[in-house]
Amino acid sequence: MINVLYAKQSEDRSGEFLTVDNILPLFSDAAGMLQEMEEKGKRVAWFFIDPLIDHFEAGNRFYFEVMGCKSLPKINYYRTGAGPIHALADAKLYIENGLCDAVAIFAYEPLYMCKKKLGGAAIRKAMDIFDGVNLISCYNRLAEQLCQELGIQTEEFKKISDALYDNYIRTYSALYGENSFSRDRGRMLEDMGGYLFHLTDCANPNVDFAGGMILCNDETYRAFNKEETHVVLDSAACKMVYGNPNKTAAITENGEILPHLRKISEALEKESGIRMKEELDKDDLLLAAYTCYPTSPFGLLFACDLVRSVEEIYPFLERHEITVEGGMSLGRAPWNCSAFRNAILIAQKLSASSQHYGLVHGNGGMGETQGLALFKRI
Repeated sequence: MINVLYAKQSEDRSGEFLTVDNILPLFSDAAGMLQEMEEKGKRVAWFFIDPLIDHFEAGNRFYFEVMGCKSLPKINYYRTGAGPIHALADAKLYIENGLCDAVAIFAYEPLYMCKKKLGGAAIRKAMDIFDGVNLISCYNRLAEQLCQELGIQTEEFKKISDALYDNYIRTYSALYGENSFSRDRGRMLEDMGGYLFHLTDCANPNVDFAGGMILCNDETYRAFNKEETHVVLDSAACKMVYGNPNKTAAITENGEILPHLRKISEALEKESGIRMKEELDKDDLLLAAYTCYPTSPFGLLFACDLVRSVEEIYPFLERHEITVEGGMSLGRAPWNCSAFRNAILIAQKLSASSQHYGLVHGNGGMGETQGLALFKRI
């Protein structure tokens, strides 16, 4: 089994707290654990979720300065919003095939600190991954194509977008209270015209994040933790198709959005032996959708057969929470860290709950990269 030995995260919305000095004690337990593994001759693989700024050196610095590593044979780096799922899938592959005993996956994204230092214009330029076509416009094109292929009016898609956002609000409010945020959040595109949804916090530049997860084989888990009931990574996979703002056929085709995500979903259910819709209806599955723009969670619901028609979306969203803390608009994480934050939270919540499964969704670019990770409490 692929055991979750360690899962911890922290975020800061002031742009001042998550300095290297402050995260040293945060991860001191993980650093000690990894050092002990090396002393015991355990083989550890090192993964890092790339930050937006200074990504070529950030991983090296993190493992040397924060984790106290003396030397590193190699680090695997992961980019895009689906990068954390890719890291989990690789970790599972490494451990199952005996390439290592444990995998350390960490992320340090001080994006708000970078924004304060470099200015908003520099951050926006670094986020420009499609040569001047912003992500909002990209996802609006996908939404328009989806409406055309499904034969629904644009006003219907706007209603679906609002229903999704209301779902996020309900989850966040239940955790933190009705007065913990402005209800105008996510509504800033309403008067700009031409968009089929309201603004959300995709790749949010106004929060800093640090988090880590250590996965390991059974022997290593038993050496560090005696608890029989714990969380394992049951399945994880990523898939990419070709897509850019001018070529979206592979992202939405034949009346279906994210057909590559459907293939991942079908493979996951086959490998795990569960039906996600059944587990969700039994309240035995936590769901962490990637909620950057509405086409992403919309596609997840259809790709996983959680809904099979537009008409089913509204009652589904009334019955089920599709985020663990309000999604990217409310329970935030910056740049490539959203799915990683959700994976850590899912592992923590499963450890403390009666539910057995947790599904984490990752989405990269304008939807051309998709990933799913299924965690299970045993």
